Amino acid sequence: DAVIAAISNSLVYINTNNLAAKAFSLPAWHMQNNFIAALFKDSHSSIYASSNKDEKSFFRKQQGEKEFSEILVTNDSLFDIELPRYIMEDNKGHIWFAGHGLSRLDTQTGKFDYKLNNFPKLRVMRREVSSPVIDKTGKLYFGIQANGLVVYDMATKQFEHYSRSQGLPDNNIRGIYLHNNTLWLGTESGIASFDVVSKKISAYGIADNMPALPFTSYSFFYDSLSGKLYGAFGKEIVGFNPEKL
Repeated sequence: DAVIAAISNSLVYINTNNLAAKAFSLPAWHMQNNFIAALFKDSHSSIYASSNKDEKSFFRKQQGEKEFSEILVTNDSLFDIELPRYIMEDNKGHIWFAGHGLSRLDTQTGKFDYKLNNFPKLRVMRREVSSPVIDKTGKLYFGIQANGLVVYDMATKQFEHYSRSQGLPDNNIRGIYLHNNTLWLGTESGIASFDVVSKKISAYGIADNMPALPFTSYSFFYDSLSGKLYGAFGKEIVGFNPEKL
C-alpha cells in the first residue's frame, strides 16, 4: 500500500490509498545540495539508495525498518567507482552498484568483494557504466559511454564487446532490458536488439513504427499484463511487443 520514491532531492514514502507523502529522515542530509542517484528494492524487500552526499556510503532500509540507515564504506578500494547511478541484484542475492565501473556487495558478509572497472578493447577509454543487467547464469550486460555494449562472463572472466562495427545503431547506450533471451537496447540513435544466444544484432527504425529520435529514458519498463515494453523518445513514449517486433 506504499511507494518509496526519490522526489525533489529526498526520499519519500507515499501512501497509495490517500496519496499522502512523508519524507524519510536521512542522516546529515541537505535538501539544497543532495540528491538520490539510484533506488532499488531487492528480492528480500531491502531498499538500497545511492546519493551524491558521499561516494563512500549508501543508504539501506531493510524489511521491518521504518527509516533508512547510512552504510559507510571507508578505505575500501572495491567500492571506488565514484557516484553509483545504478543498483541491481544478481541470481545469488548479492547487490551490484554501477558508476565508473561495478562493485558487488556480498549480502552474507555485508562487505564488498568484487570490482570491475578495467574494460579491454575499448575504442574510447571511458568507465561510465550504463543500465547494467545480469542474467540467470551470472553473465553481466552493460553499456560503456561511447563504447557500445559490453558482456562479461563471471565464470570465465571473459569480455565481449559490441559496437557500431558489429551493427549497433549507436555506441551510446542509455537503457537495457533483458526479455527472455533478447537484450533490448535504447541508444542515442534508436532501438536495437541483441540475441544473447546467437549474438545477432537487429536495429529498428521508422519502418518498424519506431520514432526517428534518440532513446532518452535511462531504462525500459515491461508491462507483464499487456506484454509490452515501453521506452521514451523525447516527448514520445512508445510501447511495443518484444515478441513480435
